[in-house]
Amino acid sequence: MINEELKIQLRQLADQYETADFLIKDPAQFMHRFKLPADIEIMGLIASSLALGQRKVTLDKLKYICSLMQGNPEQWIEKKMYQKDFPDSYIKFYRFFSYSEMRHFFDGICLLMQNYGTIGNYLYEQQKSGTNPLSAMSGYFVNRGVGAIIPQNTQSACKRLNLYFRWMVRDHSQVDMGLWTWFNKQNLILPLDTHVMDEVCRLGLSINKSTSLSKARELTNLLCKVWPDDPCKGDFALFGVGVNR
Repeated sequence: MINEELKIQLRQLADQYETADFLIKDPAQFMHRFKLPADIEIMGLIASSLALGQRKVTLDKLKYICSLMQGNPEQWIEKKMYQKDFPDSYIKFYRFFSYSEMRHFFDGICLLMQNYGTIGNYLYEQQKSGTNPLSAMSGYFVNRGVGAIIPQNTQSACKRLNLYFRWMVRDHSQVDMGLWTWFNKQNLILPLDTHVMDEVCRLGLSINKSTSLSKARELTNLLCKVWPDDPCKGDFALFGVGVNR
């Protein structure tokens, strides 16, 4: 349960961390280098998909990819300019993601853009047909040779996809972009990782550290008691403190 004292503490922590300074050491910073929605969507998907492991290494890899784009992610993807720097090789690019898997990941984004114009358009169409965004995104990339870059099902917590959706949906934020106005931020799911679970357990909101999608939904519902219209604002309170610790 979340008592009034804890609600106040969580609100204060969220306000403390949801600032422009948060971007300095966070992968979300790379989206803010662009103005066009398609560029932001592409960079956001790539940045969130690599948001695991040591943050410094993640930022270095994203800085490298960003430099290859030369200020135009949409053109870089649509003209397949990435193929020169991402050969069909099993050599690892980052952690367990190979150059080949990254290439297939970019190929998937390219085909999606060709068919729907933007990533947001694809998910909007899927939502209208009754498919939720997590299933739509994992279903689109399944069997495309992307390995674990995109979850192949929704049995795990899908932390990086939920992070991407938070970036695209939440508005009035110095971190999140608020592009997808058709997506109700009440339907976002907490991006659940070890940093968040450490804080969740420390605060007594859970007695175990499982990181399943059902646990993420459970914690999101708890955060609705603090932010009824915007539960994933709580991610800043839990993740921010967890990283600092």
